[in-house]
Amino acid sequence: MIKTMLVAVDGSDQSLKAAALAGELAGKCESRLVVLHVLLHRDLANLRRMAEVEHLASPQDFQLGVPPAIAQDVAASMREIAENTLPYDILNKIGKSIAASAEQAAREAGAQDISTLIKDGDPVEEILTAARSESADLILLGSRGIGPIGSMIMGSVSNKVSQSAPCSCVTVK
Repeated sequence: MIKTMLVAVDGSDQSLKAAALAGELAGKCESRLVVLHVLLHRDLANLRRMAEVEHLASPQDFQLGVPPAIAQDVAASMREIAENTLPYDILNKIGKSIAASAEQAAREAGAQDISTLIKDGDPVEEILTAARSESADLILLGSRGIGPIGSMIMGSVSNKVSQSAPCSCVTVK
């Protein structure tokens, strides 16, 4: 019997499909569903646009003030840091928004008992840790579809999780 399911979501279409499937299964099995989002520290340009479009942040939130007296190379370094990082509170707002969308999809599909977790760290490690701490009987994840060559070179989160998970895994396309 499946008492607890964990669905890991990153905002992709595949992860929302995984959340809907998890919701359907959780509803039918009367299982507890845990929605997990691991904060995204990649693809910053798209995250910035998402934060602005969803009114989670304004362009001013991304600017670091650099006093004119600072040397040009230091100012350039500061600008590069500002352009390649997002403040933690904005990453957290984005994460909560992604988790809320997944929770809604799961609830609409039939899940009743849903909790959410927002974690920061390596996605594979955080998913495996959450699966163990929540005593998950099943993990559901979306497939990013990076292909066999990319998977061999860098591996995918779903592949790594399925290899090390303490329970069964379902990868949703």
